[in-house]
Amino acid sequence: MQAEELLIPLDIAVNHVAASGLEMVAWWLENDMPYSPDDMGTYYERLIIQATWQAILPPGAERHNPE
Repeated sequence: MQAEELLIPLDIAVNHVAASGLEMVAWWLENDMPYSPDDMGTYYERLIIQATWQAILPPGAERHNPE
């Protein structure tokens, strides 16, 4: 898939992922790390990574899943 085919420009999506991740870590530290690092990684993947993929890819587009 080419960047021109995305519903949201890639540079905006990358900024969103980075800023959201930093804010999530700041919140976690400021709140005395109420969840494990593994849990936070899962939440980051679900809330930020998966949601961003859904927002930027056109309907029916497949995304690469390295898992």
